Amino acid sequence: MPSGHEQAWADALAEEHLHQRELLATLRGELGTFARECAAALTALDVYVGLAGVAEILSTAQTTATHARLALDVSRRLQGGEDPEIVDLYTAVAGNEDVPPRLVRHASDLIASGPKRTDRQMLQAVVTASGARAQIEQLVGPAPAAALAAMQPLIRWIRADDRRALLKSAGGDLAQVLSATAELGAGSESAAAGDAAALGQSLRDAAEHVEGAAKSVREGKLESVLAEARAKLQADLDGLQAVHENAHEAPEEWRAARKVEHTELTQEVHEKLDKIERIRGILFRLLPNLQAVTRALGVVQKLHALEGRLDPAPAAGVAAAHASLILDAGALWDGVLPGPPPAPRVRRVSKRTRWVAVAAAVVIGVIVGIALAGGGSTKPKPVVIETTTAAAPPTTTAAAPKVGPKPSLLPVKAVFDPNQRATFYTVGIEQGGEPVVSYRWTLTTPPGNPTCNKFAPIPGKPNEAVWHHAPTDGCTHNGIQHDGTVHVAVLTAHWSCKESFFGTLTRTGTPNAQCLRR
Repeated sequence: MPSGHEQAWADALAEEHLHQRELLATLRGELGTFARECAAALTALDVYVGLAGVAEILSTAQTTATHARLALDVSRRLQGGEDPEIVDLYTAVAGNEDVPPRLVRHASDLIASGPKRTDRQMLQAVVTASGARAQIEQLVGPAPAAALAAMQPLIRWIRADDRRALLKSAGGDLAQVLSATAELGAGSESAAAGDAAALGQSLRDAAEHVEGAAKSVREGKLESVLAEARAKLQADLDGLQAVHENAHEAPEEWRAARKVEHTELTQEVHEKLDKIERIRGILFRLLPNLQAVTRALGVVQKLHALEGRLDPAPAAGVAAAHASLILDAGALWDGVLPGPPPAPRVRRVSKRTRWVAVAAAVVIGVIVGIALAGGGSTKPKPVVIETTTAAAPPTTTAAAPKVGPKPSLLPVKAVFDPNQRATFYTVGIEQGGEPVVSYRWTLTTPPGNPTCNKFAPIPGKPNEAVWHHAPTDGCTHNGIQHDGTVHVAVLTAHWSCKESFFGTLTRTGTPNAQCLRR
C-alpha cells in the first residue's frame, strides 16, 4: 500500500493529467470542425474548378484580365508533383496508426533531400521511432499529435515542404482577386466565358462550408477554455510542488526525484500551452480571409444563377478562393507541426553595465565573506554525499557550492548481440561538465508485451545497460526489432539530464538529451 505522500502525489498528478486531456480534447474538437468545413469546401471547389474549365478560362483571359493572370499565377505556383506517400504517411500519423516501414524510409529520404522542410522535425520523429505511433507522440508532444489528428481531413490538400517560401506574395495577390470578385456585377466581359451549367450546387456548398469554417473560429470556445486551463494547470503544478516540499516524512531521495519530475512537468505544460496559444492565434488571423472567400463565392454564385456561365472575372474569384483555402490550411498546418525551439535572444551589454555588474559582484562577495567569517558556530556544517562514481574531492571551506557547467550527453549507442539475443546500450559524457553522481536506467516495454522487461545496468559500468529480449525472456517478435524505449537519467550535483533510445537494433541514437537544474 502506498504511503501518504506517495498517494498524495499520485492523486495530484492524475488531476493534472485529466486537465491536460480536457484541454487537448477541446483543441482537437475545434480544429476538427474547422478542418472538416475547409475540406468540404475544397472538395466542392475541386469539382467546380475541374468541370467548369476554370484554368482554361483564365489562360485565355490572362492577357486582358489582371485578376485572371494573378489567380492563374498563384494556382500554378501551388501546383507540384504529387506525393501520395507523404499523404499516406501523415494519414497514418493523424489516424493513430503505426507508420509502415516503406513510409518510414520515405520520410528518411525526404529529410535527406529537403533540409529546409517545414515538417522536418515531424519526419525525424517518424524515423527515430521507426514508425511507432506512441513513440512519435512522445517525441513531438501530445498537442501537435492531437492537432494533426483533428486536421486529418485536410491532409490530401497540404504539402508541408519548403515551397511556401515561393508563395510570399500569394496572400496579397489572392486578397486583390477576392476583393475585386466581391464587387462584381452582372454583365461582365464574356468573350472567354466557359460553360458552368449544373454546377450551382457546388458553389452553394463551397460557400456554406467556408462560412462554417469561419463560424467555427468566431464561435469557438478554445480561447476561454485555454484561459481556464492555464489557471487549472498552474494550480495543479502548485499542488504538486506543495506535496513534495511538505512531505517531511518522505525519504530525501524521493523528494529530490519528485522535485526534478515537477520541474520537467512544469516545462512540458508551459510548452504545451504556448503551442496551443499559437494555434489559436493562427485561427483568428485566418478569419478575415475566410470572410473574404465567403463574400467572393457569394457573388460568383449570384452571377452564375443570372447568366448560367462562368466569365473570366468570377472564374478568377473561384480559383482565388480555392488557392486561398489551401494556403490558409497550409499556414495552420505549419503552425501545428513541431519546429525547433526559438533561438535565445542575446542582449548586448554596455561597458558601463559590465563594470557595474563586476563592482556589485565584488561588494556582494565581501559581504558574504564577512557574514561567513563571523558567527560560524550557529551554522550547520556542510553535508558531503558519497557516491559510487569518481567525483571531485569535497571542499573544506564553508563557501556556497559552485554550480558547474551543464553536462553534455552524447547520443545513446546500441549494439545488438545475436548470440545473447540482447542489446547493449551506452551513454557517453563529453568532458568539461560537472562530475557525474549517478546513472539511472529504465525501460518502457513494447506495447502489448509487458513481460519483455529483462533490463538492467551492467555491474561495474554504470553508463552501460543491457536488454535481454529472447523468447525465453518473455519477449514476442512481431517485427524487425522490439518497440521499447530505453531511458537514462544522468545526475550531477546540480544537474539532471535525460536521454532516450527507441528499439533494439545496432545504431547510434538521435540526439535528444535534455538537462535541467536540480
